[in-house]
Amino acid sequence: MTFSGTSRRRALKLGLAASLAAPAFARAQAWPSGPIVFLNPFPAGGGTDTFCRPLATPQRMTEFPDIPTSAEIGVPNWIVSTWYGLWAIKGTPQPIVERMYLEVAKALRVDKMQAIWKDKAAEAGGETPDQFAERIRAEIEKWQKVVAAANVRID
Repeated sequence: MTFSGTSRRRALKLGLAASLAAPAFARAQAWPSGPIVFLNPFPAGGGTDTFCRPLATPQRMTEFPDIPTSAEIGVPNWIVSTWYGLWAIKGTPQPIVERMYLEVAKALRVDKMQAIWKDKAAEAGGETPDQFAERIRAEIEKWQKVVAAANVRID
C-alpha cells in the first residue's frame, strides 16, 4: 500500500488532531504511575516507515538517524516537543531566579545527568530565564492557533 503526498499529509494531520483531542477523553483516568509504552505495529524498515515513524522535530535525532522528520515527508510545520521547566512564583527577586538558573544549568552539565537525558533520547536543556520565557510565549501562541483552528471548547 502506498500513500500519495496528499494522503500522507491528511493522515498525519488526522493523527495530530487525535493526539490533541486525547486528553479530553482521558480526563477521568488517573495519571500513569509507570512508563507509558507506545506500540507501533509496523516493522522498522518497511514501506510504512515514512508514514508511521516521522519525528516531529526540526532535525533528525542522532539516536534515530534513519527516521525522517515530519518536514522531510511533506509536513513542514509539524514540530511538537516535550520540554521541562523550573518555575518560580511571580515577583521572585531576580538574584534568586539567576541563582536557580545557574545551579540547574550546572547540574545539567554533569556527565551522569547528561547520560540520564541521553538514555531517554532527550537533551538536557539549560535555557536562560529569558530564553525560557520566549519559549513559553511561542508555545502559547502556537497552541492558541491550534485550539482556535480546531474549535476546541471546554465544557
